[in-house]
Amino acid sequence: QIKAEKKLRITHSMYSIVINGCSHCGLVEDAFAIFKDMERDYKHSVPSQCVVALLDCFARSQQLNEAQAFYDSYRHNLSFKDTLIALRCILSACRSQNDLDCAQRIFNKMQKLFAPYMESNEF
Repeated sequence: QIKAEKKLRITHSMYSIVINGCSHCGLVEDAFAIFKDMERDYKHSVPSQCVVALLDCFARSQQLNEAQAFYDSYRHNLSFKDTLIALRCILSACRSQNDLDCAQRIFNKMQKLFAPYMESNEF
């Protein structure tokens, strides 16, 4: 709304900040709507930090299935570092929900993705 009234160009950092704010307030639907607006503005080239911010929003709101599905849909947008952060968000949600099966799946995924770097001391 502000964008339309003031003809502002909203940057991906601004989107990320607003999505994070929604995450910390439990406003999942608002965060998702903002993400979709950003996705439209960026022509589906979504910045990594915004993907992680929305994934964190799902994880914080105890929506593990949505967080995992979102990760699977957008993992190609994530940098190496943000992939680690995203998976840690899901893993943290698994812990808080006491979902050991999901935690094991995420741990296995992390092991598979990051094992080569751990073995070479690049981590």
